[in-house]
Amino acid sequence: LHQEKIHVYTPHGHLHELPQGATAVDFAYAASLFLGNHAVGTKINGESKPLSPNDTQEGKANNRRVEFVKQ
Repeated sequence: LHQEKIHVYTPHGHLHELPQGATAVDFAYAASLFLGNHAVGTKINGESKPLSPNDTQEGKANNRRVEFVKQ
C-alpha cells in the first residue's frame, strides 16, 4: 500500500483509494452519491465524529443533528 493513499472498503466489499487527508465525507461520496448527499455524521471505530471541525460557528452549525433510534 502507498502511504500517500488511504485504502477503504465499503460495507459491500468495494475498495476505494482516497488521497491522504481525505475525510469521511470524501469516502461517503466515493461509495455513493446518495450517501454523500445525505451524510450527517460518522462513526469511526464505534465513536461518533463530527463532519466538520467544531472550532468555527459554521462548523458547529453543520454538525448539529438529532438521531432517533428505534428499539
